[in-house]
Amino acid sequence: SSKTQFRQQLHFESDSSLMLALGKGHPHSSYLPLKQLLEHAPSSAIDISIAEEALQYGEEQGSLRFRNALFSLMKQKRPDLQKETFIKRVIQTSGSSQGLDLICGRLAQPGDVILVETPTYFLVKDVFEQHGLRVVQVPVVDEKSGSSSSAMDIDKLREMLELRQINPRLLYTVPVCNNPMGYSMSTKDASKLIALASQYGFKIVADEVYLLLQFVQDNQDIQVSLFDLPGALDVVISLNSFSKILGPGIRLGWIEANESTIEVLIQTGFIQSGGGVNPFAASIVSGFIESGKQAEHIRYLCSEYQRRYTILVNALEQHLGAIPVEVAVALRERCPRTCYVRVKGGFFVWVRFASSLNIDTGKLLKEASSTQNVSFLTGDRFLVGDSSESAVSAFSKASIRLCFAYLEEGDLGAAVMRLAKAVEGYVPQTTEKSRGRTLIQH
Repeated sequence: SSKTQFRQQLHFESDSSLMLALGKGHPHSSYLPLKQLLEHAPSSAIDISIAEEALQYGEEQGSLRFRNALFSLMKQKRPDLQKETFIKRVIQTSGSSQGLDLICGRLAQPGDVILVETPTYFLVKDVFEQHGLRVVQVPVVDEKSGSSSSAMDIDKLREMLELRQINPRLLYTVPVCNNPMGYSMSTKDASKLIALASQYGFKIVADEVYLLLQFVQDNQDIQVSLFDLPGALDVVISLNSFSKILGPGIRLGWIEANESTIEVLIQTGFIQSGGGVNPFAASIVSGFIESGKQAEHIRYLCSEYQRRYTILVNALEQHLGAIPVEVAVALRERCPRTCYVRVKGGFFVWVRFASSLNIDTGKLLKEASSTQNVSFLTGDRFLVGDSSESAVSAFSKASIRLCFAYLEEGDLGAAVMRLAKAVEGYVPQTTEKSRGRTLIQH
């Protein structure tokens, strides 16, 4: 089964201390600011006057202190944000996954259609299935189309909606520093998507956990939240989390939506019974934000991840002869070379192997893990819905996702070198001439 295959991939990630795990989408332990958190914990949570409130049942929407602190953090990247409206449009969660589960439970019914960009973040499939939602894929734009952004195929979505093939309740997307492909949806495409949602009456669930991890520092170049675009208020629900910008173990995040949607989410049973989630962690994080250390840490992470990304793609170019997707498109090659998606932030790089190599990435993973002690996630892990025979399936099966956030920085180049050796060992000798053309040129 697909779940068994995925467990096998996780096994490859962890069955040897010698394994270089390019597939694991975790932050390196050095990026978890435990020392800084401990320094600020006394003033943010252990102070008696604050701790009494933090240890009580939480406010349904999340503590006002947390929402005010969150506003001050987001205002730095979203200068037009208004405090009075922001704190009314935010609900505290225990992370983006719990937020997504809450949205599916409160805003959809079993049997409803949820549109999902494909390839997509692989672990959302279980959330949708457990709520009885019918998943329908919306493919990404293949690089052969000439779109180097590789975002969701908005024209295909419009065609599906116009033909009344579907009547969706929700649409799920990772629009900024996408997982798994790394692209950021253009403002033009995002605006078209918002217009379609308004016209056809569905909500866009924008999973924006990498929004604050963009490498670019100039606000003019930063991809904005979908929630900030014209027309978004009535149709966009933004998910975010401290898992990527602070640490996954903090189990804290937020949903941003219009006030009527926030009210619907608040009325869920577990909030009515237990109050707002994770108030103690929210108190600690509030103090961390107020001290200025959270914003400082985000700047540090962006600088670190940009350097790591550069190391990884340089190794891909050197050892696999990979070229950026947009270069492959410009060359208009009949047999495109191995290529990768350039990113502006996040954790991941998507690599598609040259079609002439005819690589089955599942078999390549076994070769790589058993002979070279390197592992990755295969592209077919990110398929959803009925996509077994589709073009997006073939596209995904020829691709892999690599993470530059988890390994020791000095191991990134070595991991790609091992991957290149695995490819050389996997590709049949009959394609020697093709290998020379597709792997070595750079």
